[in-house]
Amino acid sequence: MRLVFKILLGLFLILAVIVVGLHFYVAGGAASYKGQIEAEATKALGRAVTIGEVKSAGLFPNPGFEVTALTIANADGMTDAYFASVGEAGIRVKLLPLIPPSTVEISKFVLDKPEINLEKRADGAVNWMLGADASEPAEKGGAGVAISDISLGKVQLTDGKVTYRDLSSGQTFVAEDADINLTLTSLDKPLSADGRMIFQGEPATLSAKVTTPRALMKNTAASIMLNFAVGDNSVDTNINLAGGELAYTGNLDINAPSLKSLLAVLGMPLKVDNGFNRLKISGDVAGSATQMSFNDAAITFDEIKNDMAGNTNVTFDWGSKRPKVSGEIDLDRLDLRPYLPAPPEQIEANKRDKGAAFPPWPNDQIDFSTLQAVDVDLKATTNGIYLHGMSFGSSGLDLDVKNGVLTAVLTELNLYDGGGSGTLKVDSQQRFPSVSLQNLRLSGMNAQTFATEVLGLNRIRGVGGLEANLTARGTSVADFMRTLTGSGSFDVDEGVVEGIDIGKIVRSANALLQGFQGGNFNVAALNSAIAEARGPASQSQFSNLDSRFRADNGNVLAENILMKGPLYQILGNGTVNLPNQSMNMTFVPTIFETVEDITGRKLNIPLLISGTFNEPKVGFDTQALVRGVVEDKLKGILGGQGIKLDDNLRIEDALKVKAQEELTNRLFGAPETAPEEGAEPQPAEEPSVEEELTGVLLNSIFGGSKAKEEKEADE
Repeated sequence: MRLVFKILLGLFLILAVIVVGLHFYVAGGAASYKGQIEAEATKALGRAVTIGEVKSAGLFPNPGFEVTALTIANADGMTDAYFASVGEAGIRVKLLPLIPPSTVEISKFVLDKPEINLEKRADGAVNWMLGADASEPAEKGGAGVAISDISLGKVQLTDGKVTYRDLSSGQTFVAEDADINLTLTSLDKPLSADGRMIFQGEPATLSAKVTTPRALMKNTAASIMLNFAVGDNSVDTNINLAGGELAYTGNLDINAPSLKSLLAVLGMPLKVDNGFNRLKISGDVAGSATQMSFNDAAITFDEIKNDMAGNTNVTFDWGSKRPKVSGEIDLDRLDLRPYLPAPPEQIEANKRDKGAAFPPWPNDQIDFSTLQAVDVDLKATTNGIYLHGMSFGSSGLDLDVKNGVLTAVLTELNLYDGGGSGTLKVDSQQRFPSVSLQNLRLSGMNAQTFATEVLGLNRIRGVGGLEANLTARGTSVADFMRTLTGSGSFDVDEGVVEGIDIGKIVRSANALLQGFQGGNFNVAALNSAIAEARGPASQSQFSNLDSRFRADNGNVLAENILMKGPLYQILGNGTVNLPNQSMNMTFVPTIFETVEDITGRKLNIPLLISGTFNEPKVGFDTQALVRGVVEDKLKGILGGQGIKLDDNLRIEDALKVKAQEELTNRLFGAPETAPEEGAEPQPAEEPSVEEELTGVLLNSIFGGSKAKEEKEADE
């Protein structure tokens, strides 16, 4: 903007110089002025100036002329043939003020279809450095008349166009169909400009005031007030320009409800679908041509707002390949939901309705392009962080985004009445982006709120903690579930699980076991008790629930899952297949007679939990129960038959030992004990049940061969 004002003022001065010089030449027809105007303009600019036609020219009573097709040649090596062109130009100057020391008082100045082509080459060369220094107002006309000041009357620019090409960055900016009105009473008094145009294809309006035009022309300190609106977006500023290279300080108010369109207009298009919708900044500003810094400003970016009671020192830098935001900021809220895909409606329904089915993992593609759009180096505190399905309280974080890799170090984290710390890392550079949680440590959380909002589970209450190091890859939640790898642990204290009464199930299993040992085996009663223990009104109270887990590509192995309830506990392990949403777990119940009982009695009947998340199955391994009881009976029977058993010897092995003894006896004969002299022979006793059972067991080993031998003997 400073450059455009300087060029326009320069053109006004040069044309005024030409008119002043012409009034010293002998009057003639309008056409006779063409050569003189071209010569004076060429001399003043150091560029070839041509005129199509001089429509009118005169010296008295007020010098002036009207020309068509005026062109100013471009510098060598530039893209366009002309630096500037004017379809039609008309200027009138009051004569009396030209008496030295001369003030050029322009009564009329009209430029129709003016075009200015500004260009910066890749090597840094520019085309607006004209041969004669147009920034000096004390120019001399053709007869040596000094011009000390200039005053503009009615100045109109109609249907104008300004093009700026920066070949070093590949950017081009175009303002066209511009209709501008200017007023200037003196180079030492404010210059005002108002008008409208099409800027980068968007309708725009301009209202500006340069408080010190002479300083602006000399490239020294100057002040500019500007209101520039493009589409729905507006910039309102009052800044002080330093001399030399562009640098400024002042106040800036940006209101961009259509931020993406504003950034595209400014040559910084963002190819993102989510977020970057609006920006509002108001406060003190300082900057240069490639960066802008705010101090204690009010900032709203999408749903992110800063805390005006805290610090806001933020710098925006657009001089690199990617824009960068850096600094320190205290935020009222950090809402990241606009940059994340919305959760499926099924998950939201599951949070509201305890009877809703667990939804399949979403396959919707997650857009990580936001991380490629901007670099960030921010240290922030916030009163709240908001994600889809998760909200944090007062927290602090160090946020770094560089080349598409996000690292968020959560130095202080308040989550669901608890707290902790951790690091979130997202790498979008890879073909399949990775998301990892590193050194996550949370404690004292409200387990019900956490499980409902984060996991979509609404049937657990208590105070819990979580530690984890997890990594997943992909572009959807379903991908993350298939690739989840890492380890961690969780614990919940003084809680409740709704929908099942595990205590009732364990007590029913204990009753079944006691009945079976007494000869009464009623599995149907146990199944009925399990069915009754499940339902919306059922619940399991516990004092502690904890486990460690390891995940490998979505298969989670839970180790030493321990749940302590009133007068019972269950201990076990199992697997959870996240991609298939299924599970297979085995628990060994222990029942306690009183609260003082710290040893308890293990039930030799495993509790099984299997099935899917939507159709879980809960039951006992009754076959294991039968096997256990039968083994106990057999141990007693075999012990009575002289087969020695201990905890380290299986029944099968004991039977093999007995079989070897039996084989030896059959082959070599068992040593007989001679009856006592005079003793009566005793009749053979009927075999007991135990002996019959032992025979059956031994016959399973030798029965087949013995029968074969007997058959062969009969033949």
